[in-house]
Amino acid sequence: VSRFGAERGINVLSLVRRKDAVEELRGLGIDTAVSTEDAGWPERARALTGGAPILHGIDSLAGDGPAQLAEVMADGGTITSFGAM
Repeated sequence: VSRFGAERGINVLSLVRRKDAVEELRGLGIDTAVSTEDAGWPERARALTGGAPILHGIDSLAGDGPAQLAEVMADGGTITSFGAM
């Protein structure tokens, strides 16, 4: 999603569950990832966006994803959930 968005000029913030995943993504050239495992992650997310409103979120139907997205999304934002069943 990050690469697809970048190709179209869309800023993408990635929330990941593990600190290691931030480094894995950085190794792929994705430097806008925040681990929800870190204390203060919502502030870090807001800093990466420069305070711009987050209007759309994508969740892979696992754990606390929607609640975490809601912490940083703008009022009236949309969360799209997906999963493999």
